[in-house]
Amino acid sequence: AQIVTFCSLVFALQIQGSTSVNHVFVQTGKDLILNLTEAEIAQNSKLWLWQFNGKGLVTFSAPSPPTVEEPYTGRIEVLEKKYNVKLKNLQKSDSGIYTAKTVLPTEKTLIEYNITAQDPVSSVDLTVNLTSNTSSSIFTVTCRAGNSFISSTLRCENRTCGESRGVTTSGSYLRIYQLNESITCNHSNQVSFIKATKKIEDYCPPDVAVNTATIVGMSATAAALVAVGIVFGVFRIRKRKRSPNTVYEVPQPNPQQNPYENPAEIAPAHSPTSTYALVQFPHRPEQHNDASSCLTPQPETIYAQVNRAEKTNSRPAKATR
Repeated sequence: AQIVTFCSLVFALQIQGSTSVNHVFVQTGKDLILNLTEAEIAQNSKLWLWQFNGKGLVTFSAPSPPTVEEPYTGRIEVLEKKYNVKLKNLQKSDSGIYTAKTVLPTEKTLIEYNITAQDPVSSVDLTVNLTSNTSSSIFTVTCRAGNSFISSTLRCENRTCGESRGVTTSGSYLRIYQLNESITCNHSNQVSFIKATKKIEDYCPPDVAVNTATIVGMSATAAALVAVGIVFGVFRIRKRKRSPNTVYEVPQPNPQQNPYENPAEIAPAHSPTSTYALVQFPHRPEQHNDASSCLTPQPETIYAQVNRAEKTNSRPAKATR
């Protein structure tokens, strides 16, 4: 009878004291464990319980076994650790405040959970529509989930997509964003998410769409060539500083003449056969006014005979004086 009296008083009690609230989201149809450690319960506690929105769920009274209150029989399981309970097959109607508290010898709130049960999000429909057919094509991207939708724009010339967000009537979130070469629509809430993705290149004209891989490859090649050129230039400069100045003579062709070759033999056949010789008087020594040197100069006669060289003779003709 005393226990029944205490239980009646407990059901009428309001949550007292102050403690932090733990916000928990759970998908409908899933189970959830409410944890309460032994350290959180005073050693001299005689009666404690779990409540849902101020109504008793489970009552603990040592040394008696825990009691699950109606109408939660079959939906609540007391675990081996008698302080923890499992809520089974949660529905949206099970959302609310779950509180663990001691009643005897003193009333004290031990822990508090704010539970929200949510349905998984629905699928999304992502559509892309062309709104401009110019060189800088503009597309309208629309993400729809049920009666809610959000839109964004996409320019093919630079492949930028303005991120867009929205909240549906069911409290879920819609988001459009660009990731690499794709446009993604994400529909999510705190317990689930689903997304739809489409490639940008499937909608951008070939003459406008930019191949990112090609750009990256060309940029890397250009950077490599510049780096090689810089290294080669530095190497040449350092080599010139270390080496002495050297002047190289350009070799000139110098045909060697055979000393035994007769010029007459190598003359063309149609060359003239006349041969000329120039005879000059030798330079006279300077005359001094000395008496010993005043002699009457004698005339002198010089004869020269030039013979024509025979063609069969390999040696040059001798001049007889």
